Amino acid sequence: MSDIFQQYLDAGQITAADGVRLNAVVDMFKTKWDIELTMNNAATFFAHLIIAIGRVNGKETAPELTQTVVDEVRAAPAYFTCVEAVDDIEDCLNMTFPDTERGYFYLHLNQFFNDCSC
Repeated sequence: MSDIFQQYLDAGQITAADGVRLNAVVDMFKTKWDIELTMNNAATFFAHLIIAIGRVNGKETAPELTQTVVDEVRAAPAYFTCVEAVDDIEDCLNMTFPDTERGYFYLHLNQFFNDCSC
């Protein structure tokens, strides 16, 4: 497992199997979009991803996004790329996220895609 997720493993927030799947997410971003996710540029995204995994596994839900935020996310130039990325993340993790979690991911990912020439 990469050093990126070791702290989460050490803290008992993820399992070793989660770490392998999370590394697949990092690899997918590098391979598909040439985006290098690191603790410097993606710490908040990683933290949310790990919290979201815990919520899905625990059958919990995230707070709903306001309609204003949902509308802003859907109007973002990178929206459809974000949707594709979350689909790919779900494939890497072998899990499905509820729409609310997906909305939070779109918020995080929109910045990555706006910052790159994807």
